[in-house]
Amino acid sequence: MKFKIRSFTSVLQSAVLSLGLFFAASAQAQDPTYIVRLGSPTMNDTMHHWMELFKKGVEARTEGKMRIDLFPAGQLGAVPRQVEAVQFGSQEMFTIASEFLVGLDKRYMVPSAPLLFDNIQHASRAVQDPEFSEKFLKIGDDKGLRGISMFCSDRTTYTFTKPINSYKDMAGRKIRIFASDMERETINRYGATGVGMSLGEVLPALQQGVVDGARTTISVFVPFKFYDSAKYLLKTEESMVCPIQIVNRQWFESLPENIQTVILEEAASAARATSVFAVGFAEGNYESWVKNGGEIVELTPEQRTELTALLKDVGEVVTSKEPGMAEMYRQLKEVAERTR
Repeated sequence: MKFKIRSFTSVLQSAVLSLGLFFAASAQAQDPTYIVRLGSPTMNDTMHHWMELFKKGVEARTEGKMRIDLFPAGQLGAVPRQVEAVQFGSQEMFTIASEFLVGLDKRYMVPSAPLLFDNIQHASRAVQDPEFSEKFLKIGDDKGLRGISMFCSDRTTYTFTKPINSYKDMAGRKIRIFASDMERETINRYGATGVGMSLGEVLPALQQGVVDGARTTISVFVPFKFYDSAKYLLKTEESMVCPIQIVNRQWFESLPENIQTVILEEAASAARATSVFAVGFAEGNYESWVKNGGEIVELTPEQRTELTALLKDVGEVVTSKEPGMAEMYRQLKEVAERTR
């Protein structure tokens, strides 16, 4: 009987030890080696869509070694703060419209030149073409940033607090812009005044009469409910907003090569998928704008012809100020023609 008791005790101890080792091993396997903070200034839009696809792809392929924590809607701070955080390494990743990076290098504004692209699909084909993207994504290398992917999300539109009938009615109005030279020149051509402002400041500024309107995309206007404060939307669609996904270069290069490959491949895959998603997303948002009481003003064929004549040389005029910017614009224009 004593022998049986000893045997049972021995077996029980072995089972407990094995179970303990199993749970320890499981916990270790589930504990990520790399934790990545990925931010964006918006939520429930194309950038957020890219973030979710990227997270899913990376975490699956690294089998839990890398965890991507998402912080949309400016949870990690305002745009300048997050750009600086990625630049100096306190934040690993950020996705933002490329124009917001003009403070680091003016070449980042090139994709926003008016009249470069026919539609969202064409724009994404152009900016993702290796002939352009391999140079554009490396613009920030010497400033601590590395671009890993890019896509185009929507054409620009304007929303106003007071009725508007055509682009000519923009003259004399104060309009929120990204504060790049490309947008300032475009707004000047309309006879309006551009006011640089972060997204979080726009709605209060519209409500208080600080600005009369705002320039961005329908995919931002709807999630942030601009129709409650500025329901008159002018659908000019002269330029494209193209988000870029950036990482801290030093952090990225410190990763094992196989992890770097996963990040680059999943970023590119998510960008291609988001380019497709963006088309239907924009159409749905125009429908939502009207359903929520917003009004949409379309340009007539004659007005669109006039607008093309008004803005056709904005890209050349703005980029001619710096040789590097002019070369980047020339290259993108050639790629846009080839991929049209």
